[in-house]
Amino acid sequence: MKTVKKLYFIAMVTFILSACATAPEGGENPTEVPSGTMTPISQEQPIKDHLQMLQMIHQAVKSDENYGAQVQVQNDVTYMQTVLGLDPSWYDAAIAEYPLLMTEADTFIILHPTEGNATKVEEALQNYRDYLIHDSAQYPANMLKIQQSVVQSVGDYVCYIILNSPENVIRTIEDVISGRIQVTLWTELEKAVQVLESYVTPFVYPTRAVHSDIKLLAQYLDEELKIDKAWLKEIYIMSSEKKEPFDLIVVADTSDGNAEKVQQALTEYKNTLVTKYAGKPEEVRMSAAVVERVGDFVCFSLLGGKLDDPATLGLSKRGAC
Repeated sequence: MKTVKKLYFIAMVTFILSACATAPEGGENPTEVPSGTMTPISQEQPIKDHLQMLQMIHQAVKSDENYGAQVQVQNDVTYMQTVLGLDPSWYDAAIAEYPLLMTEADTFIILHPTEGNATKVEEALQNYRDYLIHDSAQYPANMLKIQQSVVQSVGDYVCYIILNSPENVIRTIEDVISGRIQVTLWTELEKAVQVLESYVTPFVYPTRAVHSDIKLLAQYLDEELKIDKAWLKEIYIMSSEKKEPFDLIVVADTSDGNAEKVQQALTEYKNTLVTKYAGKPEEVRMSAAVVERVGDFVCFSLLGGKLDDPATLGLSKRGAC
């Protein structure tokens, strides 16, 4: 139960926050760019929000099914400064992700340096790369990937990449910056679903139903969950199609002032299940269901203790929660 709470909180608060609604939209096939070249940013299309550009780059890079970096640390100033050697004054936007498990190596770091600090940022990341290669203890397979890692400036950004085919990642970054790859940023709900599906799907019965259309869900929302669709901006529901026992996840992005109403409705739904299964083996599962609210988001998780071991998934290590 504690782990499920943490899973949801992480999903809402970290960068999250895999795909149930719409996946990132790609443009035409990107024009081939020699790996390692620098792509200048068009002066006709100035970048007003460097963090948004980093989010678009991150989303495009992360769309690779082999992408293994999962824990975001850009908001951990201590980590950024003591581990990576990056003074907070050297950059004004950053995304930094490392693997969930220590047995893996995938890392993706990209920053927008403040004026006059690009060289300092690049040197710090190069020093970190040198440390990993020469002074850190690594699994043999990880060391090979680290030795092939890349520190490079691309446009106005500096990145460090420990991923499969760093040259392809550089090309993707160049194509996003130049506009050859068009990226539509996920909504906060879609980011949440990214994390939920990544971690929860293996634990939900293989035959499952996913729903995100409020109109199609109107009857279910009204009769089963007792949620007025006017209370919602978006909703995502993943459930097993088995009637008993069943798994259920609901993530709702509520309209202004209605989070408490949705939370109350889902709490009452949980109580209904507990009453319905009182005295039966399923009662324990229903009692362990979690209703959690973070800001305008409300989540209901009924996974019956399948995520009770945080050490197995390492969920407690993810995000700034």
